[in-house]
Amino acid sequence: MNTFVRFWLLALTAAISTSLLAADLPVTEHKTAIEISIGGSGMGFDASAYDKIRKVIGSAFANEVVDTLTVYGYGNQGGFSVCAEGKVENPDTKTARLLLKRLKTIHPQDGTTYSVQRVDHCFALTTNTDKTPTFQVFKPNNSTTCNINSGIPLTTMRQELAAINIYSAKKVLPNGIFPNGCGFDTNENNIYEISETDIGQALSLGFNTLSEMALFALASSDYSKINNIPGHIYVNITLRSQNNVVCKRYDKTLNMKYVGACI
Repeated sequence: MNTFVRFWLLALTAAISTSLLAADLPVTEHKTAIEISIGGSGMGFDASAYDKIRKVIGSAFANEVVDTLTVYGYGNQGGFSVCAEGKVENPDTKTARLLLKRLKTIHPQDGTTYSVQRVDHCFALTTNTDKTPTFQVFKPNNSTTCNINSGIPLTTMRQELAAINIYSAKKVLPNGIFPNGCGFDTNENNIYEISETDIGQALSLGFNTLSEMALFALASSDYSKINNIPGHIYVNITLRSQNNVVCKRYDKTLNMKYVGACI
């Protein structure tokens, strides 16, 4: 049984008796979505809050307030990033307000990040059926402490990656870094798993590679002039992931298009 099915069976089993979100409330075909993320910082993880969130979302699904659930990814220290999409008249209907209210009454302990944000729609993940080698890229999401609606949602930032396929996505804090007090930058990052052939394009769009997959060498421009298309600038990028070292060649003139192995 895959992780998606297993997760939601557990949530539905726990929430099936919950009656706050009534299934007979009026709905229409207009779509709205809510992105929910909870994760740890390496300083402990509030498993009780995580369980409450799963029950609330499971109840919404069981009572047809939510009809589409997309698990973007799971956190390194526990938790997940998920997008719930439902058929409601508009974002201010009673059903949507009840769901948001229940989610916002959950207050995880310090050291656990939690966000609840409305987005236009959930984005679809690409299934890596070909077992394409992947790497993870990130950007800070500018979220602040004590504000569950702050920061750039995964769904919104995903648009910056344009046509790049996304295999998973999650919000992650650097281990052991979580400021005390309210209104401070959480240092949280939005992380996207993409094909290694798209690394160059992601870098050109302002994303960075994770430290464990750190960019450690850029070949000189002279080294990258072999077999060029006249007038084009090429860059060789060497990436390291655990024991795997790869070198990829990109056409900078064509927005860092991947053109093959380094030469």
